[in-house]
Amino acid sequence: KKPFDGNSPISGYFIQYSGGIPYGGWSNPPIDTKSSGLLYSVRGLHPYANYTFRVSARNAIGTGDYSDSSLLVETEEDVPGPPRDISAVTESSKSIRVRWSEVPFEQQNGIITRYEVEIRGRIEPSNFQPPVYKTATDTGTYLATALDPFTYYQFQVRAYTSI
Repeated sequence: KKPFDGNSPISGYFIQYSGGIPYGGWSNPPIDTKSSGLLYSVRGLHPYANYTFRVSARNAIGTGDYSDSSLLVETEEDVPGPPRDISAVTESSKSIRVRWSEVPFEQQNGIITRYEVEIRGRIEPSNFQPPVYKTATDTGTYLATALDPFTYYQFQVRAYTSI
């Protein structure tokens, strides 16, 4: 049997969520919807993470118990953070090996599908030319070949998810 609510209309809801990266318990303090509406968008969740939610209603008499947890919900992927520890080592007069470490787990924001290496060359120490070429790779290393001797090169590595 439902507890007596004093016939007072619902004036709002509290929402708690659990999950995310790093995984934690129920969010505290709970989110106050400040509305009796049945739709609310929770913001600030981590991309590509699993969450469950629970809701508690309130009226003039007080706040009710929390509902059972929702089904598991996964947030969408987003743009990842940058790879770490990028280094470049000359292998010959016409090749340079570029290495990098994975994007840290908390910044991956999804499944890393590829890395893109952008290469810019310059002869003068001040002005880089537009990118010579871009190439995609799924590993943490790339060998740039057919480079011009006595040329300065700049490498930029980006990670991609499905976004």
